[in-house]
Amino acid sequence: MQVPFDSIKQQVWDEIRQALRMSNQTESFWDNLQAFAHAVDWQERWISGLLAAHVLVFLSVVLFRRNTTFLGVMFCVLGAAVYFGERVNALAGQHWQAFAGQDYFDSHGIFYSVLVSLPTVINLFAVLIFYLMEVTSLMVVVKRKELLRKAKARAKAEAAGVSQQVDRGVTAQLTGAGDGSIKKQQ
Repeated sequence: MQVPFDSIKQQVWDEIRQALRMSNQTESFWDNLQAFAHAVDWQERWISGLLAAHVLVFLSVVLFRRNTTFLGVMFCVLGAAVYFGERVNALAGQHWQAFAGQDYFDSHGIFYSVLVSLPTVINLFAVLIFYLMEVTSLMVVVKRKELLRKAKARAKAEAAGVSQQVDRGVTAQLTGAGDGSIKKQQ
């Protein structure tokens, strides 16, 4: 009984060793990146249009960075593009002949991830940074107004306190009670 088990065990170990040898021969990230760049036909109009759209979105985000409504809408639209990426990739894989020269849309979604999702996430990050900058500047404005309001209230209270002391001092002098000195509040 142990003979078949030993042969199966040996076969499994041989396959593991072979897989390890093959994994050591894989290409580097740079090689994979170059292979991807050479596999894509960058002259196709729809790819150029897609890249131009990403640049246009980034420029509009930078241009309208103070408009929080625009940033909010842009964040939702870009987030939806990433969220529905798998469905869009599958749909594009079914109809690639209508707009592309070759099928870029595999089941793993590598092409969509690199050419659509990655620039979109970069634009989302830019929107997030501009939102944080706007929130920070608003916090500074609010804090300044709060400090100014407190300073005005303190000055008003001090002015009211000094006038009350002056009134008490004059009353004390007129009635003869008191030492006649007017104390200032410190």
